[in-house]
Amino acid sequence: MKQILKLTIILSLFAQVCHAQKVETEEEYRAVYDSIVSVLKVAQKDINRCVGRPFSDLVKHFEKYGVKIILSSINRYDDQRLSPQHVYGIELWFISNEIQNLKFQYDLFTPKVYVYFEGSKPYEKALSLYNEHEGNFTDEVEAFYSDAIIKSIKFGFMDGNIYHSIERRRLPLSKEEAKLIEVE
Repeated sequence: MKQILKLTIILSLFAQVCHAQKVETEEEYRAVYDSIVSVLKVAQKDINRCVGRPFSDLVKHFEKYGVKIILSSINRYDDQRLSPQHVYGIELWFISNEIQNLKFQYDLFTPKVYVYFEGSKPYEKALSLYNEHEGNFTDEVEAFYSDAIIKSIKFGFMDGNIYHSIERRRLPLSKEEAKLIEVE
């Protein structure tokens, strides 16, 4: 078990180094994607212990495995209403804003975790925090959701497929291909 924990920490540090570098090719993106997925798969093994517990326990669980939540978004709110009142979940990402922008530009999948709550949080405050921190998972965002009791946790986009659609523009496969594109 100690070896798995050490490996997890090493992979986590690798993922954080990958986050810090500029990602320009599919090869680089896949390295970041694979490093995040490998750490999440280890953390996923005993994730059910967090169900029925406060959100703060999930954050600690991820930290124990070296998983850093970087971005978040409101999930499941009463959107059928003209003025939503309640938020019932949160989406968590483990990528930088730079990679998030790349995700939208190239229609990429990124690993994420969906957390659904037994109760709700006030929509206006959740939206205000999201806008104020531009989707970043800050201490203030964490504190806001910390007492929400978790109903379920789902992991998404961890199957190795990085593109939504093959028709969309793709990242250059390698640095060499990126250089060829620059020349044209």
